[in-house]
Amino acid sequence: MSLDEVRSKLGSAFHEGILRRTYDSVRGRINPEGYVPESLTGVYAGMFPRTIGALAQLLIDTGEADVAEHVVHYCIQGMLDNDMDRIPHVIGERDESGKIPLLCDEDQVDGQAHVILAWALLAQSRGRTPYEDLSYAIVAKLLDRTVSGPYFLPDSTGGRDLPGLVRNLNLEHHRDGHFWDTYDFLTQAFVASALEKMIPIATGRKDARHAEFWGDRLARLTANVAANFTRDLDGTRIYYEMLLPGERAFVPYPGISWLNFAAIPAGWQGVDETVMDNTIAALRRLGRIEWVGPPVTSCDWLPEGHTDSEGRQRCNMVIGKVLGWDMLYALRKKQYDYLVECLDFLEKTNTHDVFAEAFCYEEDTGAWRLNDPGNGEQACWWVWCMVRIRREVGLPPLPSA
Repeated sequence: MSLDEVRSKLGSAFHEGILRRTYDSVRGRINPEGYVPESLTGVYAGMFPRTIGALAQLLIDTGEADVAEHVVHYCIQGMLDNDMDRIPHVIGERDESGKIPLLCDEDQVDGQAHVILAWALLAQSRGRTPYEDLSYAIVAKLLDRTVSGPYFLPDSTGGRDLPGLVRNLNLEHHRDGHFWDTYDFLTQAFVASALEKMIPIATGRKDARHAEFWGDRLARLTANVAANFTRDLDGTRIYYEMLLPGERAFVPYPGISWLNFAAIPAGWQGVDETVMDNTIAALRRLGRIEWVGPPVTSCDWLPEGHTDSEGRQRCNMVIGKVLGWDMLYALRKKQYDYLVECLDFLEKTNTHDVFAEAFCYEEDTGAWRLNDPGNGEQACWWVWCMVRIRREVGLPPLPSA
């Protein structure tokens, strides 16, 4: 198919309608202070700071940087109000006491990296501002913490064989329905990208100490990813999904999953494009969901001899944000046939007015079940992808209201 056919499909009533409604849903739930509830259905309570990694990029792209400042700062203020030295997992709407309540304090370093990256992208988009001057020291301290122990130990110590990667103590993964203590691809991508974006800001502020420290950490992380986070699969080099901490040495996890798309939303410049291409091609080939409609890729895959907690090598689920990441990747690789197939899949399955959190195929009925339509994280990432795709094919970023 041609780019003209992609452009025509994007301009259809269905695709323009769901994009506009989903954007309006996201934009309409941001209160003046920057609080953004995650769920319309009540499945998730409160505001998830990790969602701001997507929402801030979207608002910058749509010319609403001042609103992006509010949502970024609300997350930072939620940390300060609760005397924390890291970004919280979930926060609530400011209560009568004037404090932003803490709803969950799980330590998720990838979510913290989302907020740091959002702050950095905002700073880059506007140049130096009073808000940057006010908050730089706070964000710099957060990044220092992110790339220091216990998260990032670039060298093996104490007789342990460490991979020199960023350790996520509570990765919010769909696999097996629990948080994972792991070295995962998504965390490496977002931390590396946060470093890439923060170093020139430090340099511009003549903060040589941080520019040097972060530069060293970025170089070591990049080298360790190249040395310890790739493997061979069917004759090609791919990225691991995860490495699991062991008593003496790390343990490779054998699968591939949606985590392996993370360099796309993170904007990680240091990723090896050939290895990335191989990884995505492998997941698309091995994780294809068999049904009567357009081809679509599952959010995970495991090789022969390995199954998840439900006995599956592959689950029949498409995660919403990852569908967007996959489509943006396809456009940039000029894989127009695949991109149109993704758009056709969405048109056949997203029966709700707004974009869904996930699409789950039920083999016994042949139907697709939608999870949490309007979910904040998934909707924000998908809308951001569609805005980028539309702009890159010559359409207005958003359809008219």
